[in-house]
Amino acid sequence: MKGFNHTFKILLVAIFSVSALFATPSEASTRTNPPRGIFADEASTRRSPVRNGSWRVDPTVVICTTSVFSLSEVSAAVEWWQDRGYSFGQVITNTPGQICPQSGRDGFITIEGPDASFDFRYLAITHRKSSRDEILSARIQFGGPNKKSRILEHEIGHALGWSHCNRRGHIMNPEWSRGGWDDNGLVLEED
Repeated sequence: MKGFNHTFKILLVAIFSVSALFATPSEASTRTNPPRGIFADEASTRRSPVRNGSWRVDPTVVICTTSVFSLSEVSAAVEWWQDRGYSFGQVITNTPGQICPQSGRDGFITIEGPDASFDFRYLAITHRKSSRDEILSARIQFGGPNKKSRILEHEIGHALGWSHCNRRGHIMNPEWSRGGWDDNGLVLEED
């Protein structure tokens, strides 16, 4: 029996090691007024956001033609995060009529409109692709022309790996009406 337990433990370690090599998608959403308990598993017990991974390369931010946000709006949101110590590559706009070839590709954060699978109960949804603790890509989708303040900054926070938190007035609060510009816990320490 002792040999079986040891073999079983080794098998479990091998399974978890191999599964960590494959990219796993994660998703974060923002809603105007979510029903009570919709974020219970993530936000109800967290007063501060948790970072789930980081970029090893500075991501290029791409504004797809389906996005309702302008270059200046996206640049301002990126600058908000840069002021807190985060690095990005370029911020670029796709050519009108071009489909967004960077969508889902490693090294890119894309700002897009909704696709057929978009859940319109949300203002925006961020899909993050990761491998272990490295963020590989992020797709930020917005549900429509409603450009609420802080929404870009909030979703870029998810693209950078940050979770929701239930602190009132915090940029990462999942309920837009309870959020604000509080960046507690998000500022990177200087080396």
